[in-house]
Amino acid sequence: MNQALLDFDQSPRISKEGFDQISKYVNTTYGINLSEAKKNLVENRLFNRLRLLRMNTYAEYIRHIFEPNGKQELELLCDFLSTNKTYFYREPAHFHFVQDLLKNAPSGKSWKVWSAASSAGDEAYTLSCIFEDILKAKSLQYSILGTDISKRMIDEAREGMYAHNRINLLPSNLTKAYFTKTQDERKQEYYCASQVIRKNVRFQQFNLISDIRVLNEKFDIIFCRNVLIYFKDEMKQQVVNELISKLNPGGYLILGHCEGMICRNTGLKQIGSAIFLNHK
Repeated sequence: MNQALLDFDQSPRISKEGFDQISKYVNTTYGINLSEAKKNLVENRLFNRLRLLRMNTYAEYIRHIFEPNGKQELELLCDFLSTNKTYFYREPAHFHFVQDLLKNAPSGKSWKVWSAASSAGDEAYTLSCIFEDILKAKSLQYSILGTDISKRMIDEAREGMYAHNRINLLPSNLTKAYFTKTQDERKQEYYCASQVIRKNVRFQQFNLISDIRVLNEKFDIIFCRNVLIYFKDEMKQQVVNELISKLNPGGYLILGHCEGMICRNTGLKQIGSAIFLNHK
């Protein structure tokens, strides 16, 4: 075995040129802003890939991903560098807003919802739980599109299996109604999303930078929370403008609580914390 591999715990460092090359690619392709302060994060996230591929330096890895036979690894790069912190019922005020909106809407209304940074499906399935709960009292129809840039996250969303710490903030009545407690092969407890909340939800891999322009759908509610903070300012505004173009008249755009300022001067009316109405 190569001695360098034996001594790999003495981690090599990524060069400024190598970091800049990755940073430029990730920013251009995915809109993610990797500042110089993220250099250590990039090294840490890619370190295990070097070990797995039996490479000795980041320079070797970077050469590989930009060669034709490294295309598959390049496609995984965003998975390794993006943050996928998520859980059910995150920022509850937004879900309370949806509940009140549905309760006060005319019976029989059809709703189209987009969870535009859905990660592993926590947000999309939370919304489905709320719609199904309202369905017990009034007639409505709904469909939910959950998208994420990470194929790994989309695969997990389709699987619909969640550890307790991901689901413990969901109101207990919704957990009992729409999830089944089960165990994996290691006897660890998981909660499995029922067919009831799966049937009107679909997931697809989606790039908010490049794919949004060709998305031929309009929505009544768009959730795009806690992802714009990773973009540069001009990219934030571009994505928000594209999201607005996908809203039906009278539709709602819901951003993360620290992202609401991006909607200034867009023509939307703010009606809550990071909640905006397309009143045109």
